[in-house]
Amino acid sequence: MGACFSCFDQTVRIAPVFADPNTIESGRLPIANQPLLLNAPLSSVAVMSSHNSYIRTLQHLGASSIDALRIVLDRGARCIELDVYRDPDTLMPFVAHGKEELPNDIITTTRLSFDTAIHFITSHAFQHTTDPLFIALELNIHENPTASDRIAEILHAHMGPILYTGQLSGTTPLRDLVGKVVLLSGGGIGSPSLERNVHTQWSMTFQNIPSSVPPDALQSPAYTCIRVYPEGNIQGALSLNFNPIPFLQRGATFVAMNMCTDDEHMRAYSAWFAQSSFRMKPT
Repeated sequence: MGACFSCFDQTVRIAPVFADPNTIESGRLPIANQPLLLNAPLSSVAVMSSHNSYIRTLQHLGASSIDALRIVLDRGARCIELDVYRDPDTLMPFVAHGKEELPNDIITTTRLSFDTAIHFITSHAFQHTTDPLFIALELNIHENPTASDRIAEILHAHMGPILYTGQLSGTTPLRDLVGKVVLLSGGGIGSPSLERNVHTQWSMTFQNIPSSVPPDALQSPAYTCIRVYPEGNIQGALSLNFNPIPFLQRGATFVAMNMCTDDEHMRAYSAWFAQSSFRMKPT
């Protein structure tokens, strides 16, 4: 079979431009200074959110790095995502992109120590704001209890006093979350020590849907929080973004973008959140 030159040409035309590690977007007003947001329930706001926040370049064959985490936090992200695996020999957790498989996981990026990532996030995320920070943990640890306990130990060692321990729902007012880290997950936890601090498994109340779902099809009953993430197609693999505005207009809470990519959709997203990393949903 011959080479697909049209596919190659299309890939070249849409090749991504990645952000400089020193990218900073300042001037966003913290919700502590905005009474309307401070008293709003979580389900009534949109939160500036990052997809695969540890990846600065391509989703595969790239590096998992602190530079990527620095960029997304400095750009204003207050919901970040970490894919977490366990070393099969030591059972120590690490951050990377890949696929959970037996007997061996398929890892498509370099590894970043989970301890190193959490240490950096703890020291950097609240330097200039007290806005809540949501961390979506994609747990690919085969529900191993030892690995799960080690994740919990690392989180408590670095974030213990700031981990949110209340009951989280769409009705939770943002004022209860100020200065706190809120852990979200789709499951795969593996031990009670970690489960005690994770507040969601994706469900009808906290939905997790791909960007291939048409925005008009979003089902958003009262007090529902919807997270939208990039579809795993060629554009997604290239770390390119989808148009976030229709999803925001339809009431999604977390529209997760590849924030290390500088494209037209990321620029529109930054403009949407230009004043604050939290914004009231359209009425």
